[in-house]
Amino acid sequence: MSKIIVEGDLRGQLTRWMAAGLIDAGQASKIADSEAARPRQAAGHGPPAPAGAAGSRPEAISPRQRLPLVVEVLGYLGAVIAIAAGAAVVEHFWHHVPPGAVLGFTGIVALAMLAVGAVLRTGGRAALGRLRGVLWLASTISATTFVAVLGDEFWHLSGTTVALLSEGAGTALAAVLWWRTRATLQHLAAFAEAAALAGTAVHAMAPGTTAWAPGLAIWGLAVLWGIAAHRGYLTPPTAGLVAAYIGLLVGAQWVMIDYTAGRVLAVGTVAALLAAGIALHRVLHIAFGAAGALIILPQVADRYLPGSALAALSACAVGLVLLGSALWLARSRKAG
Repeated sequence: MSKIIVEGDLRGQLTRWMAAGLIDAGQASKIADSEAARPRQAAGHGPPAPAGAAGSRPEAISPRQRLPLVVEVLGYLGAVIAIAAGAAVVEHFWHHVPPGAVLGFTGIVALAMLAVGAVLRTGGRAALGRLRGVLWLASTISATTFVAVLGDEFWHLSGTTVALLSEGAGTALAAVLWWRTRATLQHLAAFAEAAALAGTAVHAMAPGTTAWAPGLAIWGLAVLWGIAAHRGYLTPPTAGLVAAYIGLLVGAQWVMIDYTAGRVLAVGTVAALLAAGIALHRVLHIAFGAAGALIILPQVADRYLPGSALAALSACAVGLVLLGSALWLARSRKAG
């Protein structure tokens, strides 16, 4: 009876972890298989003990285990060779390539990468999952370029309209692929496309504004994205937080370019990230807060103390202190 209760609890935990985006179906299956094999290992009927255990010998990786890694490496190598060769051809014949050829090439690449990723059966193997993510990322970028070339060269639309169409298409495709896999690369691609679309949309609605308005739109989207990721609505949550933090810093940087109040927003963003990291003991928050401090604080100091070496030195000292604090927190958390 106790064994049945334990197995039921494990299934419930795995279901909750998959719903939260902490693991995928393949990882859940591996955990369940490993836990099911423990009684057999204790009775002496299971697989050999792990390498490094007393009386055991290191077990060689089977060809079946090596196959996903080989496929991943070959896939990356083939993609790199194809992209490098294509770039060389375009560089050599750039002035002679008609828009139709560019349109056809980007369309074929988008469809081919999408199809290859769709037929690739990962079986829960991380290597094949990463390969599919890279293929679909290439498909998203190619699809965005395809729509941009189509709108610019063939439909002769304005630059803002072309940007809205291409970014909208890229956002839709990335969102669908993320919904299909919940993969990290598709999550980051969806945020990047959505952030670009938000900035362009604000610029289109208020064409007289400068960089501060699109930057504020990106910053606002990043805030909402981070809240959704923290609450588990956007998975994997770590990818969502990384995307949100990048969007916060990029948006704040744009706002402070030509808007005085943007400096307050930028410094406040850095302070909020650091305060949240210290309060929650999250190294990720502090790491991005420290990175933002190193980028933003020297600009603020130079604005109010122009030409002074003291401003640069003080900003550098603050950045070093923040980085030291992040490292100390990381080590203390690990030790605890």
